[in-house]
Amino acid sequence: MVKIVTDTTAGLSDEIVKRYGIPVIPQVIIFGSDSYLEGTEMEHAAFMERLKAFNGLPKTSAPPPELFVETFERLVPEGEPILCIHPSMDLSGTVRSATVAAADFPDADIRIIDTRLIGSPLATLVTLAAQWADAGRG
Repeated sequence: MVKIVTDTTAGLSDEIVKRYGIPVIPQVIIFGSDSYLEGTEMEHAAFMERLKAFNGLPKTSAPPPELFVETFERLVPEGEPILCIHPSMDLSGTVRSATVAAADFPDADIRIIDTRLIGSPLATLVTLAAQWADAGRG
């Protein structure tokens, strides 16, 4: 079965992530000189509190390739194709990070998709891909 990987920009619900076993790579949130991995080092409620107290707006950064490598190291031994579905390269370096990481696994079938989407449409695409993979259509 095809393994689906995405990142936190998809905004998937915990239910979908658990139901389909989708690894979600965290984006990096930056408040001044402090950075946090979205969803692991900083949950939504903590983000909102920090945002209220912060003078200005936070920045974001694409996940480093190492986070993808960790996920690929878990998935590649299963021998299934891996489909990474991410936001537009025009808005994020996530596709680039995934591509760099995939190069460490030259014998694996890892496909990186620049969806040219963000937010809710990205979540819909990832969910549909997971449903199709689960149904054996992938």
